[in-house]
Amino acid sequence: MAASNTSFCDVCSEDKIMVAIGHCKTCNGNLCQQCYQTHPTIRLFKGHVVSLFTDQAGETVSPTLDITDEKCSIHTREFISFYCEQHDSTGCGVCMIKNHRQCVGLVDLTEAANRQDQSVLLNTFSSDIGCFNDDLDIAVKDVQTNQDKCKESRTRCHIDLKKTRERINIKLDVLQLKLEQDIDDRHNKIETLLQSIYKAYMDTKEKLGAYEEEHRTLRDAEQYGRLELSRKRSNIGIAKLKTNVQEAKKNNHITTYDFNPNPVLMMTLLTNVNSFGNLTEHVVGSDDASVDSSIVMASSTQQVTVLYISSFVELCCSLHGNQY
Repeated sequence: MAASNTSFCDVCSEDKIMVAIGHCKTCNGNLCQQCYQTHPTIRLFKGHVVSLFTDQAGETVSPTLDITDEKCSIHTREFISFYCEQHDSTGCGVCMIKNHRQCVGLVDLTEAANRQDQSVLLNTFSSDIGCFNDDLDIAVKDVQTNQDKCKESRTRCHIDLKKTRERINIKLDVLQLKLEQDIDDRHNKIETLLQSIYKAYMDTKEKLGAYEEEHRTLRDAEQYGRLELSRKRSNIGIAKLKTNVQEAKKNNHITTYDFNPNPVLMMTLLTNVNSFGNLTEHVVGSDDASVDSSIVMASSTQQVTVLYISSFVELCCSLHGNQY
C-alpha cells in the first residue's frame, strides 16, 4: 500500500497516538509497529494479510511524524509542543514550565503548525535561502579567483627571486673575472721576469761551457798563442757575464699576494644582510572581513599583489667601482 500522509493505528489507539507503519488488507485498517507484528498471530485475525507502507517505487517507507506528534522524552505521556530558542531545546508544556519559564524566545510549535500563512513563510524562507545560495556562488567564484591569483603570485615571486639571484650572480661573476684578470696579469709579469732571469743564468752557463771547451781544444792542439788570446777575450766576456748575473740576482725577488675580500661586501653580506629580500603585501579584503590595523587594505581590486624587493642587488651594483 502506498503511503501518503501520516496515519495512525486503527486497532490499539483511539486517540491516534500510535503512528501506523502498515496496513491490514483484510481489516482495511492501519497498524502500528506492535500491532503489525502481533496482528496476524492473534486467533481472531488468523489469515489476515498485512503489508508495510511503500512508496511509488515499491520501497518500504517509514512514517514521517510532525514534531508535535512525537512524545516528550522526559514526560512520556505528553507531546512535544514547544521550542526554546535560547537553549535550542524542544519539549512539552511541562518541560517549558519547569525548565524554561524565564527563557526568551519560546515558540509554540502546535500553534505554528496550525498557522494559515505557512506557504507565505515557506516562500519567504525559500527566497532567503535562494539569495544566500546566490551570495555563496559569488563567494565561491571569488575564492576560486583568489586561489588562481595566489598561484600566480607564488610563481611570480619565485621567478623574480631567481631573476634577482641571476642578476647578483652576473654582477659577482663580472667582479670575480675582473679580479682574476688582475691576479693573472700580476703573476704573469712576475713569471716573465723569472723566466728572463732563468734564461740569463742558462745562457751564462752555456757561454762558460763554450769558453772551457775552446780553451781545452787549443791546449790540446798546443796553440798557446791562440790560447792566450782566447783567455784574454774570455776574461772580458766573463766580466760582462758576471755583471749580467749580478743584475739578474738583484732582480730575482718577487711579490706574493693574498686574496682579501672586499670588506664592505663581506660586512654587508655576512653581517648586515639577514635576508635575501622581502615580500611587500598588498591585500584586498572583503567588506565584511575583520582587518588587522597592521595590514594596509586596498579598496578597489580583488587582486593580491606581492612585490619582491632586493636591496642586496642594489648593494652589489654599487660595488661596481670598488676594488677587492
